[in-house]
Amino acid sequence: MKHLASGYLVLRCEFATSAGLPVREASLILNVPGRHLEAAGRYMAGLPNCRVSVEVFSVHNLVATFWVHDLDEIHAYERELEARAPGTVVFSRSVTLRTYKRVGHILGREGRSVGRVPVPIWRRG
Repeated sequence: MKHLASGYLVLRCEFATSAGLPVREASLILNVPGRHLEAAGRYMAGLPNCRVSVEVFSVHNLVATFWVHDLDEIHAYERELEARAPGTVVFSRSVTLRTYKRVGHILGREGRSVGRVPVPIWRRG
């Protein structure tokens, strides 16, 4: 909860994907050399369509998820990241075909809220 209050973490569910241009959610799992990790994470987080950029403690150390109109956008981010952080290796790429739930909202086929599931961090006490 303190991360939300500080602004370090922001939850967003601002529009139904069906209301705008069609987008897909694409994620990258990366190995970034330690000396470039913070800058790489900030670069990814600063991209306008980045939904999350997070350092993880694993064999792979950076995960970034984007909303893209064309999957070629992901390759452009990879090329730019390699230029900014030499030695970066893309371990995995994935595409989400359909999202069923977002920030406590159950989404129907059109991507609009059709119900709610309480998010535990919002419970009092």
